[in-house]
Amino acid sequence: MRKHRLLACMMAVIMAVSLIPSTALAAGTKTANPKPDPISYPNGVSLGKTVTDQSAWRSNKEAQVTLTVAPPSPKKPVAVEFVLDATESLLVDEKTGDTLIEKYAGAVATLLSNKNLYVGITVFASQAKTVHAMSNSTINTNDVRNQTVAFAAANVGTNVQAGIRAGLADLKNAPSGVKKYMVLITDGGSFFYYSDDTSYSGESNRFGTYNEAADNPSEVSKTIAELRADTSLANTNFENAIVASADAVDLIPTDINLITFGFPYYNEIGALENLTDLAGDFVSYVANKSNCKYSNFLSAISDLSVVVPSGSVITDVIGYNANKADGEVYNFDVVTDKEFVLNFDGVNIIGKLDSGNSIVFASGETTYATLKYVPAGDGSEKFTLTLNQDLLIGQTLTLSYYVKLTDPDLSSGTHLVDTNVEANLTVPDNSASSIEEMSFPEPSLSYTVSSGGGSDGEYTPPPLLNTEDHFGYIIGYPVDYYTGEKTDDQTKMPVKPQGQITRAEVATIFFRMLTDEARNEYWSQTSNYTDVSVNNWFNNAVCTLSNAGIISGYPDGSFKPNGKITRAEFATIASRFFDIEASGVDAFPDISGHWAEQYINEAAAAGIINGYEDGTFRPQKLITRAEAMTMVNRTLGRAPEKDHLLYDMLKWPDNMDTTQWYYAQVQEATNSHEYEMKTNSDGTNYEVWTKMLPIRDWQAFEKEWSDSNSSENPGEVV
Repeated sequence: MRKHRLLACMMAVIMAVSLIPSTALAAGTKTANPKPDPISYPNGVSLGKTVTDQSAWRSNKEAQVTLTVAPPSPKKPVAVEFVLDATESLLVDEKTGDTLIEKYAGAVATLLSNKNLYVGITVFASQAKTVHAMSNSTINTNDVRNQTVAFAAANVGTNVQAGIRAGLADLKNAPSGVKKYMVLITDGGSFFYYSDDTSYSGESNRFGTYNEAADNPSEVSKTIAELRADTSLANTNFENAIVASADAVDLIPTDINLITFGFPYYNEIGALENLTDLAGDFVSYVANKSNCKYSNFLSAISDLSVVVPSGSVITDVIGYNANKADGEVYNFDVVTDKEFVLNFDGVNIIGKLDSGNSIVFASGETTYATLKYVPAGDGSEKFTLTLNQDLLIGQTLTLSYYVKLTDPDLSSGTHLVDTNVEANLTVPDNSASSIEEMSFPEPSLSYTVSSGGGSDGEYTPPPLLNTEDHFGYIIGYPVDYYTGEKTDDQTKMPVKPQGQITRAEVATIFFRMLTDEARNEYWSQTSNYTDVSVNNWFNNAVCTLSNAGIISGYPDGSFKPNGKITRAEFATIASRFFDIEASGVDAFPDISGHWAEQYINEAAAAGIINGYEDGTFRPQKLITRAEAMTMVNRTLGRAPEKDHLLYDMLKWPDNMDTTQWYYAQVQEATNSHEYEMKTNSDGTNYEVWTKMLPIRDWQAFEKEWSDSNSSENPGEVV
């Protein structure tokens, strides 16, 4: 006769509350942006779509597309008061003996992952007690459990109205202006009540003295409405307590959103049928209040915990445009020989199309989704992804795949293309969602063809960087960090993350990171710079990158190799490795009219640079070595995380503080390593280092490059 679904209901309530404060984000107009903002819908679904800007796009017009389905994060503060029946019937699981209060207190604690959420917990038996006062502090589950168990042992009976009143009192402690919710979990039965707002009366009732007929169920036959109309003194204690509980419900202000989950009252004992009916009448009374959001377990699960139900379909139509009047003429194709990657709530599944152009994304005995690819061309190429599992609140789904621009426009200029015609999420007709079809944002890419191409022109990608091999490209200074004396011990060398970097050093970094093919193609040992000669250690780097159009000098003919480099100059160099068109709005408020304004916007659009906390970029500020390493890493597509490095890596005496923002970036720039690229549930990439590699002898490599490119058969260096 006890109620065993309390924990399940608590989890449903928790999921419900996590969705309630969600706010929709308006869909913006489409811009030339590979990473448009996600679109959030009133039913809690947030749809995102991005296109990675990587070397594959720059070299052969391939790009990775990632779709994301997730609930938006709550934005507004919310206060939730749980009012929970702590009597034996709802306290202990008779099958396992577990104390349910411990379980649901632990479940409630998960709510506090959102710091905008305030929670209070009130329990009731014959009286009521708040066991966790309204706050956004962490719930001490042991304390809540111990308080509740001791409270339940000392209080026999059920006083619903006491719980409601105490819960309201605790809810008043929530900050003003927040949205408030009360979650009432009860079976509706009540034997004790308040005779007025303050005094507890266990031996008398609202209409007369205590009536022993409470033990005689046959005496109970009226509804709450009938009892309220009956002014006689013959009502039982049970009846009067139910009426008092209904009176307490009426005290809940309409601006407090009420959520209740009712349980059948002793429904396994036929002799208590009348009591069961009256308790059920109370649960229905609460459920019918105008401010009651949900009234039973099944409707809450259907409406709230499931964000995207099983059977929902994502349809993605691949990019195509045959109408020149609408812009560029282009055609994208899915790269069918590359893997599709599905991540369902942290479960990462990799699949390739089979002979039937299908993929079943399964792990173990669970099938998460099924993909069907339709390869027809002329704008009808698409795929559908059908979900085989419900996507619940707090869960995220991502799908990544590759597309290729099959016919890039070779005419001179910058060309804008959409990787997809459209992408939609459609939920089944029987879904509780009020929105049956939702659209994903539409990312776009651009590429530039050098002047003189014309209709017969040849598309020439910019010099490519080696984004596959993660070689360290920075070395320490050969001076003992502790004594100031010269040393060959790299563990004592400083790397000077807060120091500055010269123009020659930056040129050398990018020169080292070129692919062998690009370095051979643009190799040069001569330039017109007045202050760069063949005998300079940086000559090959400066001449080669100048020949490629990546770096340039000053109007007076100098390069100023030993000059410190500004943030604007560095952003300009990095942006030249990318084919990207920035939107018409400046990325930072302090770059308007600056000579590097366009390049800074392009570097920002490529995700290479960030501003400061106040939103400014400070273009004329000299860049630090740590900032330069970070920008180089981003340009190379590297994504280090301090928790995924290796213990045997080279460590620097002035980069030992792992809390510094640049710690992992410096380690990435100074250590050669093998790695695996992983993807978070939100679609962002990160590295996991798997093996350390020897530090490269860059002087030896440069000698080989120089010798090879000066011979009769240039470009032979491996």
